[in-house]
Amino acid sequence: MKALVYVAAFAPEAGESAIKLSEKFPGSTSGPTPADPVALPDGGHDLYIEQMKFRKQFAGDLPLKEAKQMAASQRPVAEAAPKEPAGEPAENDPS
Repeated sequence: MKALVYVAAFAPEAGESAIKLSEKFPGSTSGPTPADPVALPDGGHDLYIEQMKFRKQFAGDLPLKEAKQMAASQRPVAEAAPKEPAGEPAENDPS
């Protein structure tokens, strides 16, 4: 069996964060999409995508009803996560 898989992801250099990577190239749409951060008891914050912007940012190929459901039930990301620098990339072992 064969399959075609499409992966959309960040591929930062060592020491580069997802935030820095998204600012590196023109046309990124991630900057203006976060909703107001939600404060956590430990002093950190959770981040969400504004529900009205969610479909365009993450689900443009889905029916509106499904995208709205996803926007309403999205899981947060810790504010620190996209700021964390990447480690050294894994070695490419062709064996």
